[in-house]
Amino acid sequence: MNEPVVLDALHSGRWQDVTSFAKVNAQDMASRKPSVVQTLCIWLKSVDLYHQTEMDVIPGGYPSEQDRQEQKFTLSVLINVGEWLVRHLRQNDVTANVGVTLADVEATLEELYINQRITFGGMTEERRKQVLDEVFGAA
Repeated sequence: MNEPVVLDALHSGRWQDVTSFAKVNAQDMASRKPSVVQTLCIWLKSVDLYHQTEMDVIPGGYPSEQDRQEQKFTLSVLINVGEWLVRHLRQNDVTANVGVTLADVEATLEELYINQRITFGGMTEERRKQVLDEVFGAA
């Protein structure tokens, strides 16, 4: 039987790179007058980097606790920035300037939420009630 492969420091460094990119976007967003278009572009790139890192790091073995913490933190930052973007884009949709739609941004945000639930567990109260009702006939 093969021993589980523990990911090396290179992988942890990849998560740190993605986290740093996401943090810069969050800091820009918190500035006095953030550019929604610029924030959107950086967020979309951050999400792409997140997915690339996830695909490169996770399938190779079992992630270290540090990798999992970096992944969890980065995912939460991306979700928070995504929520901010959706709120602003609903008021002033500038997505055409970037070549996407508001629906694309909302779908990307929902995908991040799904990823968070799958990777780190937890279930919304609504989903918990639905599952209990389906399985046992009572929430």
